[in-house]
Amino acid sequence: MSITNPNQFHGEFLPHNSLTGEIYRLNIAFIAVTSTFIGVRLIVRGFVVKHVAADDYLIVAAGLFATAFSAMAIVGVRYGLGKHVWDIPQNAEYVEKIKKTIQTLWICQVMYVTALMLVKLSIVVSYLRVFPTTIFRRTMYTLSAAIVGVWLCSILITIFQCKPVQGAWDFTLPRNCLKIVDFYYFTTAFSIFTDFLLCTLPLPVFWRLNVPKRQKYVVSMLFGIGLFATVASALRISVLQGVESLDVTQGSVATMKWSVVEVGTGIICACIPCLKPLFKNWLPDKISTNRSGAREKARPTHTPRIGTPYSEAHELTKPTDGWKSYNPPEARIKGEPVVTMQNFV
Repeated sequence: MSITNPNQFHGEFLPHNSLTGEIYRLNIAFIAVTSTFIGVRLIVRGFVVKHVAADDYLIVAAGLFATAFSAMAIVGVRYGLGKHVWDIPQNAEYVEKIKKTIQTLWICQVMYVTALMLVKLSIVVSYLRVFPTTIFRRTMYTLSAAIVGVWLCSILITIFQCKPVQGAWDFTLPRNCLKIVDFYYFTTAFSIFTDFLLCTLPLPVFWRLNVPKRQKYVVSMLFGIGLFATVASALRISVLQGVESLDVTQGSVATMKWSVVEVGTGIICACIPCLKPLFKNWLPDKISTNRSGAREKARPTHTPRIGTPYSEAHELTKPTDGWKSYNPPEARIKGEPVVTMQNFV
């Protein structure tokens, strides 16, 4: 991008709309909503389930980067983000404000790709705890390696897209830059692909479990909710061309907005299954009511200690007879892992 003469934008037919209000509303809303979902998730995991796992830490980290992303977008409004370049006061600070806006978008991109990577890894880690079959685990390890690899490439290419590095936002310097939008098309397409895999790969494994069909339908619906993030990615790819607009202070806003939606939706979808204990009455266990008292006393009882790897009280599918009569085979505890839903959140 090159802006050498601010007066080149004067013209009576130029648009003068502003998107600053949308930037404020969207980012503040997603900061509030994602923070609420993560907070409720941690309360459930910490005080109801009493077992905080690695995927919880990853989603917290994703929330922090998503919040930093939205905060930087709001900061960008101070320098003119959301306005047309010709509507920014063309005084001595004009060029400096344009530079600051581009620098803000540059930082937003780093925050965005990091938050998105952490959301996907959080989902992968939760799957690894739920579906410990060999083929599925290898698939998840391969997918997570690809996610981390693309994230690392995104960070490096974003930071070093121009030579010198400052050329990414300082258009007054002699510089040589990559056509970064082409790489954005690739990363967004990759994000759509991984979102689809994360929503569909667990379904064949899950449907082979010996659990009530009603719970299979509910869990399948929860997996389907994750496709909303795929929709956001698809809409983001449709507006990526605005990144190259000379009207950078407003041309980049559409891409930034869909990036916020994509990350925020991913966090919400990753948190929804963890809230199952709050709605356990919607998924009642089918406990037989005609069981005699003598039979209850004769059966061995085992109440798992909350927090052990196989006994989390929040799973979408716990034993049909409830925890009170659950007596896990010794071989299951000591032997190889089996496919269960007892650790699903």
